[in-house]
Amino acid sequence: MKYIKQLDSLRAIAALLVVIWHWLPNSHCINALNNGSIGVNIFFVLSGFLITAILLKNRNEAENLQTNKLVVFKNFYVRRALRIFPIYYLTILFILFFHTPLGATITNAELVNSVFYTSNFYILNVQKWPDLTTHFWSLAVEEQFYLFWPFVVLFINKKYILHSILLFLLVGIIMEGLITSPEFGFVATYTCFDAFGMGALLAWIITYKEHLLKKFYRELCFLSIGCIITLLVQIPYGVSLQIPQRMLQSVIAVWIIVFILLNQHKKRMRFGFVLNNRALIFLGKISYGIYLYHIPLMWFGFIWRPVFKIHFLNRFHTLSLFALNFCLLVCVSYLSWIAIEKPILQLKKQFDYQRQT
Repeated sequence: MKYIKQLDSLRAIAALLVVIWHWLPNSHCINALNNGSIGVNIFFVLSGFLITAILLKNRNEAENLQTNKLVVFKNFYVRRALRIFPIYYLTILFILFFHTPLGATITNAELVNSVFYTSNFYILNVQKWPDLTTHFWSLAVEEQFYLFWPFVVLFINKKYILHSILLFLLVGIIMEGLITSPEFGFVATYTCFDAFGMGALLAWIITYKEHLLKKFYRELCFLSIGCIITLLVQIPYGVSLQIPQRMLQSVIAVWIIVFILLNQHKKRMRFGFVLNNRALIFLGKISYGIYLYHIPLMWFGFIWRPVFKIHFLNRFHTLSLFALNFCLLVCVSYLSWIAIEKPILQLKKQFDYQRQT
């Protein structure tokens, strides 16, 4: 899919929300809306949108050119592996060798589930958040989504794709409504279907009904306002599981994405100071590293925390520590992008979606 720089800004915002949630857990004012959940659901919606749009585009090209869709299928997985696996498994190796100096623990079961992208079900089973791999659950959900969604998009009869997406959405909403564990129930893959489904629905509209995009945006405006109000009124009373939180947040995320799609080329774009912000676009490019490394670096920060408890810095040591850790996180993520991720991504050229390898 064509690169849209404003989506990098949205990725950056999502990553920052997750970092704030984990690094400032006791800040009830900043985290009143559960920033971690919002950030993760933005990533899920973006994945559902971009992956479905790419698959639909290349399915149509394969059918028009009468080429084998299995080529698209195979190259999709190779390209995903090149993007996801290298620094993910390097992070696991880092955790394996340095968890003891960091003062954290990791069990054999936790390690095995991290390696095989089943951390979400491990957490659901033990009902406990791990020290260094607590954020791997969302990466596991995304990887499990990649395992079956290409089958649906590429090989199901084209007239049933929309039905499949709507069914996917419905299952996610129902499963989210049936959650019985407020803290851990949302990590199960089937409770995330609605977030991916909302992104997939947008991809379907752009691919087959692009002329309806502006009408879809107008309807989303009203829906999103209602979702925002619903989320805000729950703050004083806590989250109500009777209302699917992920679905509310996903509708808002799609609203923002559609706004970006409709306004990306305007010279004077509303909220351009945010969406066209060079710093956010830069952070969006390295957002995978930011997300992946922020928990290990949080534990690394615990080592020098006593340094900040000097008398004249005592009042501000938490913010000082956050700022220093964040600078380190950005530096590490940028170096990861330059030295590891970007060179490996050059290999994607060898696995074009329509190219027989």
